[in-house]
Amino acid sequence: GETNENPLHTDLANIVLDGWYLQDKEQVASVHSLFQQIDVFDLLDTRKTTLSSYRKSLSLDDNIYEAQHAELFRPNRVIFLDGVMQSTRLGNEGYHESLVQPAMFAHSNPRRVAIIGGGEGATLREVLKHDTVENVVMIEIDEIMVDICKEHLLDWNSCADIEGSVNGTCFDDERADTYYEDAVSWFVDRFSDEQTCASTDEDCPAVPNTIENGDDEDDDDDDDENVNSERDEINDDDETSKAENTHRKNKQLYGTEEP
Repeated sequence: GETNENPLHTDLANIVLDGWYLQDKEQVASVHSLFQQIDVFDLLDTRKTTLSSYRKSLSLDDNIYEAQHAELFRPNRVIFLDGVMQSTRLGNEGYHESLVQPAMFAHSNPRRVAIIGGGEGATLREVLKHDTVENVVMIEIDEIMVDICKEHLLDWNSCADIEGSVNGTCFDDERADTYYEDAVSWFVDRFSDEQTCASTDEDCPAVPNTIENGDDEDDDDDDDENVNSERDEINDDDETSKAENTHRKNKQLYGTEEP
């Protein structure tokens, strides 16, 4: 049945509205997309940074320590989806490094990577740090989420410090392709023949062949034979029926097909 969750019981309410220690709060963005409510706030935690230190950091006087190192006294930028905190400016590096790098280093030669979700762009940033990567496909259902993050969360998705990338958002890297659709349906449609590694910061059902290792050396004949063999196995009646049912259920879940 439907749940009537009290919006005042969300992270957004507890951290922003009831955060008595937050002396400086600024709403950076608030947008309701087709899929979720997106809120971005700058929050100054006076238990860690005093209000006077923050004000000094805004000074144009280069003789003031806080002004010389203004980045140390910035408010913490936080993004909330449907009132639930997703990540923060001060914690996004550690979180996304631990999410992505173990899988990337576990693979001997990651070249083609799929990201499920990842609208902030931080997962994409971590993947693009590897110079072996030739192509990254990011499947994010909410295009507005990506647009908001490009504009307001550059600390999450900047590739300016990655050698060989772009001096701006990682979404503009020539190795990155973004698809705005349901990730589960995307994989079911394609059976993930091309990906050698997959990364996700979303909860989703298991999908056939979301991760493939393959040979590091390019052998077109062997690759074609293996792919055709796999497709022959998938195409028996039972497996085809399962894939079609999974595709139909996920389209119903996202409202793109009538039941």
